[in-house]
Parts: sequence; structure tokens; C-alpha cells
Amino acid sequence: MQNLRASFLTAVGIGLIVLAMAGVAERDMQARVERALLPAAVVQTVSSASATR
Repeated sequence: MQNLRASFLTAVGIGLIVLAMAGVAERDMQARVERALLPAAVVQTVSSASATR
């Protein structure tokens, strides 16, 4: 019975670690996408500002 409890808690712990790692990876990927799109957004804003003149 104690082995079953230990196995269950181990599985829950591993699951939480996997979820935490996935969250960090998701934030890292989102930051990379935002950095990649930032120069395009600045160029687009400058282009549209000069087009209105």
C-alpha cells in the first residue's frame, strides 16, 4: 500500500514538473515570436506614418 502511494505521488510530481517545463517553453517561444515581429511592427508603423503625409 505504501509503494502504491509513493508511486502515485511520484507520478503526480513528474506531471507537475512536465507542466512547469511546458509553461517555460511556451513563454520562451512567445518571447521569440514577439522579438521576431517587433521590427516588422516598427517598420509598418513608420511606413504608415509617412504614407499619411
